[in-house]
Amino acid sequence: MGSTFVENAVQQILQRLSEAAGFDDISSVVDADIANGFGRFVSLLCGELKALYKVGEAVPHLGEKEDTLDFLLELSSFLAELAAQRGRGRGGAHVGFQAQPSHQQYQQHYQQQNQQPYQQQFVSQEQMCMRILTSSARLVSRISTARGCGFNASSPLIACRSSTGKWQVFTRMTTTGAVHSLDKVVIDDAETALEVAARLKKVEQILLREALEILMARDEDESLPMTDAQIRALFLVNALPFIGFGFLDNMIMIVAGNYIDQKLGALLCLSTMAAAGLGNLISDVAGVGFAHYVEGIFYKFGIRHPVLTSEQLGSSKDPFDAIDFVERVAWRMTGGADTITDPVSLKNKFEEEIGSLQMLCDQFQSKISLLEQELNRDKREYVNQLQRLYERNAEALDKIKQLDATMQSVSTKVVHLGDQLESVHQPRQRAHDALQLIQHFDEFLSDQPLNSMIFTDPDKLLESADLVQKLYSISQELSKDKFLAVQARIAHRYEEVERLLIDEFGRAQRDEKKMAEVAKILSEFKGYSHCVARYVEYIQSLFRTGTDDVYSEALQLVRTHKPKIEAIFPSPTAVVQKLILSLYTGRLKEHIYAKLRECKDGDDKEGYLIGLAQAYSSILRLNKELDALHVSSDASFLPTLTRSIFDRYLSTYQSEELDYLHAQCSNMLQRFYESKKHVKKQIHSGGLQELKRDVQARLLTVETYGGETFLSEDVAISILQETKNAFNRASQLCEKSEVPKHSENILDILLRYLYSEHLDYAVELAISGISLAEPKVAPPAYFFAVVSQNTTIVLLLMKQYEDSVLPLIKGTVVEQCVAKKWSSSLRSLEQKINMGLERQLNAIVGYVRFVLTSEQKKADFRPDNQQINLQASAPCQQVVRFLAQQAAAMERGCDGGNLVVLQTELANRLYKLLLNHVQQFTFNSAGAMLLLCDLNEYRKCVSQWRLEANVSRQFESLHALANLLVVLPDNLSDAAHSPMLADVDHILIQDFIKLRHDYRNLKVSVNLY
Repeated sequence: MGSTFVENAVQQILQRLSEAAGFDDISSVVDADIANGFGRFVSLLCGELKALYKVGEAVPHLGEKEDTLDFLLELSSFLAELAAQRGRGRGGAHVGFQAQPSHQQYQQHYQQQNQQPYQQQFVSQEQMCMRILTSSARLVSRISTARGCGFNASSPLIACRSSTGKWQVFTRMTTTGAVHSLDKVVIDDAETALEVAARLKKVEQILLREALEILMARDEDESLPMTDAQIRALFLVNALPFIGFGFLDNMIMIVAGNYIDQKLGALLCLSTMAAAGLGNLISDVAGVGFAHYVEGIFYKFGIRHPVLTSEQLGSSKDPFDAIDFVERVAWRMTGGADTITDPVSLKNKFEEEIGSLQMLCDQFQSKISLLEQELNRDKREYVNQLQRLYERNAEALDKIKQLDATMQSVSTKVVHLGDQLESVHQPRQRAHDALQLIQHFDEFLSDQPLNSMIFTDPDKLLESADLVQKLYSISQELSKDKFLAVQARIAHRYEEVERLLIDEFGRAQRDEKKMAEVAKILSEFKGYSHCVARYVEYIQSLFRTGTDDVYSEALQLVRTHKPKIEAIFPSPTAVVQKLILSLYTGRLKEHIYAKLRECKDGDDKEGYLIGLAQAYSSILRLNKELDALHVSSDASFLPTLTRSIFDRYLSTYQSEELDYLHAQCSNMLQRFYESKKHVKKQIHSGGLQELKRDVQARLLTVETYGGETFLSEDVAISILQETKNAFNRASQLCEKSEVPKHSENILDILLRYLYSEHLDYAVELAISGISLAEPKVAPPAYFFAVVSQNTTIVLLLMKQYEDSVLPLIKGTVVEQCVAKKWSSSLRSLEQKINMGLERQLNAIVGYVRFVLTSEQKKADFRPDNQQINLQASAPCQQVVRFLAQQAAAMERGCDGGNLVVLQTELANRLYKLLLNHVQQFTFNSAGAMLLLCDLNEYRKCVSQWRLEANVSRQFESLHALANLLVVLPDNLSDAAHSPMLADVDHILIQDFIKLRHDYRNLKVSVNLY
C-alpha cells in the first residue's frame, strides 16, 4: 500500500466531510472564499491528528495552506513518508512513546522553536492510513449529529458566511473533543445580540435572561480558578467516555478477529496477524458509528460537561502546588524508586530543573516588561490625544459662543430693519389699494361696459369677487339719491359674482384647496350660508339608508368630514354644528319617530318603552362621542338638540311606565292563579277580621287547598325583572330631580303586587289553613314550604332594593319615606310568618296530645302479664313517625338559626307534654319498662334535630326520671341521686317516685335534701 491509497483515503474523508457540511461538490469550498464552517472542520481534523499521533509540531508547514485539498493531500503524503521511513512491514507494530526528554532537550526546544521536543516511534503505513480514516470518520459522525450547541454542522455552511449577513460563528476554547468544539455564536456588537435574542423562542429568552442574571450576580473572581466540583465533572466527562469506547473497541476487535481467524482464516489462508489486522479494521469502522452512542449513553447517565465561563475555557492557568511539583519531579528523576540512592545526581537534576524554571521565569519577565513598556507608551499617547481633544473642544466652545453672540446681534438688526420696512410699506400698500378701488369705482360710474381684465377674465374670479365685495360695502354707505345708479350696478355685479362663486365651489368638490380659497372669499358675501347649506346637503347625501345602526353611521359621517370642513371653511365650527343639527333633526329624528310610532300603532307598550330607552341611550352615547371630537364650544348645544327630539315622549313617559307596570304585574298574577284554578279571595286585615278568621278556624273545617302554597318564584322573578327594567329606564329618561319620586312610585307598584297581592296573600291563606282546635288528624306541613318559598322571594326582593332602588333615592327627600315603607312591609310579613309558625307548632303538639290521650290507657302501663315485648308502643311509634315528617318539613322550609329556634321550641313543648302525660299514670315494673322504651324512641327522634344543649339534657333527665319507676326499692335512693337528675327539681323527683304502684308499701325512705 503506497501513497496512492492514503490519498484515496483522504479523498474519501473529504467527501464525507463535504456531505456532512452540506456541499454537493468538494470543489465548491476549496477556493479563497472558503466557508468558515468547513475550514473549522479541517482545523478539528488537525487537532485530532495532533492529539492522536503527536505529529503536528514535526511539520512546520501544516495549516499554512490556503487550499484545503492541497493541505490534506500534503498531510497524507507526509504521513505516508513517515510510515515508509519507520515501517516494519505488515506486522503492524503499535505506536509507543519514549520517556520524558532531558533538561538539555528542553533547553534546545526553547532555543529552537521549530524542532520537535521528542521523537515518535514508527508505525506502519496501513495503520497510519486506517487511523486517519477512523479518526476522520469518527469526527464526521460526531459533527453530523446535532449536539445542542450554537451551530449544527449538518446544516449548509453557506448560510454561515459572514458576507451573507447571517450569524457569525467562531470556535471557542473547550475542554472536550470535536463534539464540543463546534462553532459557537460570537456576539461582538449590540445588533448581533439583538438578532440572536430575536431568533430565540419566548421560553428560551426567559431562560437566557435568568442565566445572564445569575452570571452577573457573581463576583468577577469567581470564574477563576475552577472549583473542585467543576474539575471532577471535567475529568469524568473526558475520562469515562474514553474508557468506555476503549472497552467497546477492543471487544469488537477481539470478537471480529477471532471470528475471521476461525471462519475465514482456513478458507482464505490468512495468518493470525492478518485476521487480527482485519479485526482491527472492523473495530475501527464500527467505532465510526458507535463513538457518539457511547458519549450519548454517558450523557443519559448524567455525565455532562460542567458549565464553565469563557474565562475558564480560555485560561491556561492551573493550580500550582510547589510540594506536589517537587514530588512529581523527584518521582520522574528517580524512576519511581522508594529510596534515593544517588543524592548528588538528584541534586544536579534539581538544579537543572530549577535552572529551566529560572529561564522560563526570565523569559516571562522579559515579556511582562515589554508589555508594561507598551502599556505605558499607549497610556502616554492616550493622555496626549485626550489633552489635544480637550483643547480642540475648548476652542470649539469659544467659537460657538462667538457665533451665538454674532447671530444675536444680526437677528436684532434684521428685526429692526423689518419693522422699519413694514412701517414704510403699509401706508404705500393702503394707498395703492385705495387707488385701485377708486379707479374701478370710476369704471362703474361711467355708462360704458366693464373693460378691466379683472372683470372680463374668468380665471380672475377670486380677485374680482374680493374687489366687488369691497366696492359693494363702500357703495352702501353712499347717498342713494346721488349714487343710486352706481349702487344698482355694483349690486348687480355683486349678485352675479356671488352666484359664480357658489357654482365654482360646487364644481371643486374634489379639490379641497380650491374649495378653501372660494370659501374664504365667499365668507364675506351674503350667500355664504347657501354655500354651507349645499355642502351640508352633499354630506347628507352620503348617509347610507337602510342601515340598522343610524347612530354609528351619523358618528362616522361627522368623524370623516370634520377634518375636511376644518380645511375648507374659515369658520368650521359653525359648519360642523349645522351638519350635526341637520343630522339630528333629519335622519335621526325620522328614524326614532318611525320606530316609536310603529310600537304605538301596534299597542306594544313594552316595545315602546324599550325602544324609547334604547333610542335615548344611543343618542346620549352619540353625544359623548361627538363631545370627544370637540364639535362645538357650546356645552348646551347637543343636550338642546336631544331635548328637541325627545320632549314629546319624555313628558308622558312616567305615566306610561306606571300604567304598563300595573297592567303587566296584574296580568302575571292573574295568569298564575288561573293556572292553579284558584279564585282569589278578598282578605282584609284588621282586628275584627282576624277575630272572625280565628273563630272560623276553631269551629269550622279549615280549607288547606291540597297543600298548595300559591307562591311562584317564576312569577316573582318576572315581576322583579319588569321593575328592574323600569328602574333602569327611570334613571335614563327622567330628569335628575324627578328620579327619586318616580322610583318611589315604581317601588309602590312592586310592593303592591309582589308583597301584598302575592306574598302576603299566600301567607294569609296558609295561616287560615291551620286549625286552632285540637286536630283529630295529622295536620299538613305545607306551611313550612310557604316559609321556604317566601324566604327565597324576599331575598330576591331585598337584593333588588339594594341594587336598584337605594342608588336612586339615596340622599334625597324620599329616602326616609321609602325606607319606612320597606321596613314596615318586611316587619308585617315577618310577624305573620311567626304567627303561622306558632299555630303550626300548636297543631303539632295538639295532634301528639290527641294521639297519646286517645290511644294510651292506664291499663297499658299496669299489665297483668309481666313478660312483655320490650319495644315502643303503637301510639309512640305513630307519634315518632309524625314528628319525623314534621321535622323533615321544617328542615326543607327553614335553615340556620331559624331552624334551631323552631325545633328547640317544638322540643320544649314536646317535653312538657310528655312530662304531663307520664304523670297521669301509675306504673308497675313491666309498665315502667314500656315507658322507658317509649321515652327512648322520643329521645332518638329528638336527638336528630338541631337543638340547644339544655333541651337535649331535658330528655335525658326525663329518661332518668322514668328509670326511678323501674329500679328496685333498695336502689331507689341511689337512682334518685343520679348525676342526670342533678338539675331536676326535687319535688318533681318525689312526684315520679309516687307514680310507682308499690309506693305505699315502700319501706325505704328517700332523702332528697
